[in-house]
Amino acid sequence: MPFDDDYVTYVWFDALINYITNVNWPEPEHAAWWAECEHLIGKDILKTHGVYWPIMLMAIDMAPPKRLSVHGHWVGAGGLKMSKTMGNVVDPIEVMDNLGADALRYYLARNARADADSQISVELITQAYNSELGNKLGNLLSRAGKFARSRFDGRIPGRAESAVADADEELRKHVLKACEPVSKKLELAEIPYATQGLITVCDQMNNYFADQAPWDLIKNEDTKERCAAVIYVTLDCLRLVFEAFSQVIPTTSEQALAMLNCEVPSGEGSPWVAELDKLEVGSELAEIGTLYPRAA
Repeated sequence: MPFDDDYVTYVWFDALINYITNVNWPEPEHAAWWAECEHLIGKDILKTHGVYWPIMLMAIDMAPPKRLSVHGHWVGAGGLKMSKTMGNVVDPIEVMDNLGADALRYYLARNARADADSQISVELITQAYNSELGNKLGNLLSRAGKFARSRFDGRIPGRAESAVADADEELRKHVLKACEPVSKKLELAEIPYATQGLITVCDQMNNYFADQAPWDLIKNEDTKERCAAVIYVTLDCLRLVFEAFSQVIPTTSEQALAMLNCEVPSGEGSPWVAELDKLEVGSELAEIGTLYPRAA
C-alpha cells in the first residue's frame, strides 16, 4: 500500500473500486450512473460483492448497488468444471459454424439457471438442436406448411365457424399462455423458464396435428373444411410461437415467418403482443424449406 510498504490488503479491494472510478467517481457526474447500478455476478464471488463491497461503499458514504443478480456456472457434461486439460471446453465459434448461432442461443437461453450450475457440451447442444428445434419445431412447420402448399393451392386456408372444434381452442389457449410471458419484460432468471414454455407447447402442437390427422380429413368432402381449420390453427400457432421465439432464435424465426408470409416483430415502436388469428387467410405461402437440418 502507498502508505506502508509492509501492509498487505486483499486484491479485491483494488478491483472493486473500479466499479465507481469507471463512472468518474468522485466527480459529480458519477451519481446518475451509480443510482441505477446493478451487479451481475457469478456465485463464486458473492461474498466479495455482497459483504466486503457494501462495507467499503458505506465507509465512503456511498449507497450499495441497487441490485445484486447472481447466476450459476456453466460446467462440462457430468457436472465437471471445464478445463483445457480435460478437453471439455465448448468453443462457441465451432458450435456456430456447425449448427448456426441460433442453436447456441437456444441452448444458453433454455438451460441457464440462476440457482444452480448448468451443463454444456457440444453433444448436449447438438442433442437439443436435433430433438427440440428440429423435431418439435422445424418438423411441424415442414409438415403443416408443405401440406398447405400441396392441398390448398399454396395458400393459408380459411377456418370456417362450422369447422371449429374444442381441440382447436384448447391448443390455442395453451399456445397463447406459453407466448404471453415473452411479451413482457423478462428478468434474467425468467428467460430459461419462458424458453422452456415455448418448446414445451410445441409438444402439444405436434400431438394436436397428429390427433387431427389432416391427411385423412382431406380425403373426404365432408371433412375438408375441418381439414382447413386444422391447418389454419397449426400454422397460426406456429406463427405465434416463432414471433415469441424471435427474441431467442432470431435468424431461424425470421426464416420461418418469411415462409408463412408474415412480418418479423421489429422490436421498435409498440411492444410485441401475443395474439392469435393474425395469419392472413388466402395469403400465399413461400417455399417451405428445412429450418434445422439434422446434425450428426
